[in-house]
Amino acid sequence: MSALEIVYVGCFILGLAYAIISTILGGGFSGDADAGLDAAHDVTGHVDTDPDASAGSLHFSPLSPVVIAMFVTAFGATGMICLKAFKTSAIVSLPIAVAAGVGVAALTFYLFVLMFSKTQGSSESQVANLIGREAEVITPIPAEGVGEIAYVSRGSRYTAPARSLQNHDIKARVIVRIAKIVGSTFFVEPS
Repeated sequence: MSALEIVYVGCFILGLAYAIISTILGGGFSGDADAGLDAAHDVTGHVDTDPDASAGSLHFSPLSPVVIAMFVTAFGATGMICLKAFKTSAIVSLPIAVAAGVGVAALTFYLFVLMFSKTQGSSESQVANLIGREAEVITPIPAEGVGEIAYVSRGSRYTAPARSLQNHDIKARVIVRIAKIVGSTFFVEPS
């Protein structure tokens, strides 16, 4: 067995072992997929009125363990197939194995990004998009005090503390427009 054959077999076994062990232990190819989740609200209740474009988005690295494992496995398997089944030389099998590994890794990365972007969902509102939206006053808002509003965003109903923008009393069941958001308080004005 040549040194290149040993490398191919070792890569194939290493990649396959990673897949089996991670599945058995429950890691199931998680990679970096859950490391990059952000939301517009933090745990203290603070509302970020200018979330960045990636808030709530998923970040899956092309150098995640699953992508690397798929490269290593495909590299090893393709190299062995080239050498044994097609009887190619080492010089021919190496670029084919590298290309196959890169191709399978790229496809794996693309499929994971596609899958996670389709399944990703959040009930968190995109706070910056709420400015100008209508809401209903559910607890009267006194001129110098705080009441409560209800609004719908992305199909879910939310409530939030609210103040009158012009310091006027606003009765319950009145439809208002969200004018600005400071901290976790929404400033509203009658529509």
